[in-house]
Amino acid sequence: MYVAISLLRRHVTESNEIEQIRARSGPFVSSHLHAAIQGARYPHELPCPQQIHATLCRETSMESFGGQLRTSGVYVGKYDMPLWEEVPFLLKEWERLVETYDHRIKKEAKMERERIALMLHDLFLCVHPFRDGNGRTSRILLNALRVRWGLPWLIIDSNKKRYYYRHIEQTQQKIFRVAYPDVFP
Repeated sequence: MYVAISLLRRHVTESNEIEQIRARSGPFVSSHLHAAIQGARYPHELPCPQQIHATLCRETSMESFGGQLRTSGVYVGKYDMPLWEEVPFLLKEWERLVETYDHRIKKEAKMERERIALMLHDLFLCVHPFRDGNGRTSRILLNALRVRWGLPWLIIDSNKKRYYYRHIEQTQQKIFRVAYPDVFP
């Protein structure tokens, strides 16, 4: 499935706005666009979070840790994220889940493919594997899976980020913390 560059540019603008990055040009825009292109252009491969994150961080203040798993605790909103020592295991679990769904997803109805892609996006954010850039990376991963599974690229409107964050929080509380209670400080 082809994704127009104008759509990817809009995705970058909205995704950066969600993270309160208001730049319209410069490294945070160009690296993000390159990462989005990477996610859109290789639907025959499962997306690699570290590669997308490294591209996202290129030539920015985040370049020194681009693609590297975090090595310290992280607090997001009112929640502690999983212990950094658990991140490699949790990311492998996420990748295993992606592979499992990928093998059977093409038989699923469109609505189910959309639901599963969004759930995998939410779970990736629950792992929170990187020091910074997890949200932007997760939205590219979401769309890389959507394109792979024959769905259109989804732009999450920054004006609706409150609902977006609420959905992620519900996944964290109802699924992730229940499945992995021992990975939190």
